[in-house]
Amino acid sequence: MKKVLVAFAVSSALTSNVFAEELVVENSKFYVGASIGQTSTDISKDELGFSDEVKLDDTDTAIKLIGGYNINKNFSIEASYNDLGEVKASYENSFSDGIVSWSYQESLTAEASGITLSILGKLPLSESFNLFAKAGMNFWDVEGTYKYSERIAIPIDGIDERYSDSGSDDDDGKDAFFAVGGEYNFSKIAVRLEYEMFTLDDTDVDVISIGATYNF
Repeated sequence: MKKVLVAFAVSSALTSNVFAEELVVENSKFYVGASIGQTSTDISKDELGFSDEVKLDDTDTAIKLIGGYNINKNFSIEASYNDLGEVKASYENSFSDGIVSWSYQESLTAEASGITLSILGKLPLSESFNLFAKAGMNFWDVEGTYKYSERIAIPIDGIDERYSDSGSDDDDGKDAFFAVGGEYNFSKIAVRLEYEMFTLDDTDVDVISIGATYNF
């Protein structure tokens, strides 16, 4: 009988722990997280009026900070800060014939970021894995910088002239955004793979990222 009672006690303890863990997961409301990925900006040299000699880098690293509230197992409210990286266009040229040397550099850079507020809907496929879709508003900001430098040197005449210029501008606005992804839950920690589609005025920016969230 003693062995049976011990077995029941152990079984009861284990069952209680499992139930408590499930209850914690079920009742987890607030969560925070972060993700890292890559941006791809839908922009071309022709749209910008650039020649083929201009180098255009339209991909960069994306970083996101996440905060959310689980309404229930199917819906959440989520906010995030998104660093969408930068787009850079640059042009360089130089010439030297042993008497005259000339060099020229010019660059345009646009850095984008945004704060989002969205509704996230989940489709559970198992106890641990779910698909999700997200829609909301992105309050974005773009900061642009311009840099130019030029040098002309004629050593035999003692000429070494340098020219430079720079400037900055910014723009902001708000646009709808959408996202889809998948999420695997490890108790309080969830790992997600996500594809997001942003619009910044008339420019589309896509982001694919991997991240994790922690449920309180």
